[in-house]
Amino acid sequence: MRIAKRVGATLTAFGVALGGLTLTTTTSAQAASANDCRSGEVCLFETANFGGGIFRVSGCDKDLGDNRFSNGNPVVDHTSSIINNSGNPVFVYEYPDPFRKSGYEFGVRAGARFSSLTNVQVLDYRTSKIVNVNFDNNASAVC
Repeated sequence: MRIAKRVGATLTAFGVALGGLTLTTTTSAQAASANDCRSGEVCLFETANFGGGIFRVSGCDKDLGDNRFSNGNPVVDHTSSIINNSGNPVFVYEYPDPFRKSGYEFGVRAGARFSSLTNVQVLDYRTSKIVNVNFDNNASAVC
């Protein structure tokens, strides 16, 4: 009986330690900022003003559906601010491949920072016109 109590107490202490570790890791992962976007990257942020989780893209990701922000939340349709440190213009699409060219295309020039996506100019492939839209939480692909 004494051994069972020791094992139980040890497992409980281990569980508490892991719980604290997990909480600390999650909290630090949520503290993303514009400074976390390195040279050569396109960074998508979960909230406006470069907050919440961060997701880094190097190159092209034609379907953000299988990606997560640094805090574990899904990237697709949850992006609210963008930094382009890639050195090249990139395009953010409303729909993933193969449907990218059937919705909005948001062009982000090299070095650009958009702290909010609530009123941006995009190409609307449905009408072939440049329009101002609320693109907040609409990103599904980046190329």
